[in-house]
Amino acid sequence: MKKYLLDTNAYFALLKYVSSDDNNEIIDDILKGECYISRITRIEIISVIGKYARGSGGGVEVCDRIHEESGQICGKRFTVPKRKRWNQAKLRDWLKLEKEVSSGKNCLLNLKVLEMNSEVLAEAEKFIQYALTYNFKSMDAVVLGTAKVNSSDGEMMIVVTADKGLKAGMNQINYPHISIT
Repeated sequence: MKKYLLDTNAYFALLKYVSSDDNNEIIDDILKGECYISRITRIEIISVIGKYARGSGGGVEVCDRIHEESGQICGKRFTVPKRKRWNQAKLRDWLKLEKEVSSGKNCLLNLKVLEMNSEVLAEAEKFIQYALTYNFKSMDAVVLGTAKVNSSDGEMMIVVTADKGLKAGMNQINYPHISIT
């Protein structure tokens, strides 16, 4: 059976999936395996839930990307959609769902929380150097360290993420991962 370590954005996507009636083949396949999160993801998920609970005002921003052909900054304006604030009942339901899932008491999404230790942090220290090139965060390095330390003989734990920088870093070291949105 495949083992999957979910980073924070993947964990949020799975929580969202089990709380809806959506269909997603990738998530269905992941749920057939053994699912894990790092203790750091257990901590980070609360801030992600909070971000959605607070909503966002939306607005207009200016694109600062550089065009490949001209080398010029785009400068076009684009609209960021407003995200409605969650009511207290929805926030309470999400926090309850997360607690059920992370404690292993949810029948739809069963996962285990993996602890951080000195081995995990040592692996994270080795990997963090790639953040200079691939733009991922230090906590992502801890997630990879958790996956590496908890992999078994010959079967590496697969990291599930939507983070482009983290995926690029894992590509550099040939670490298995799958993308989730």
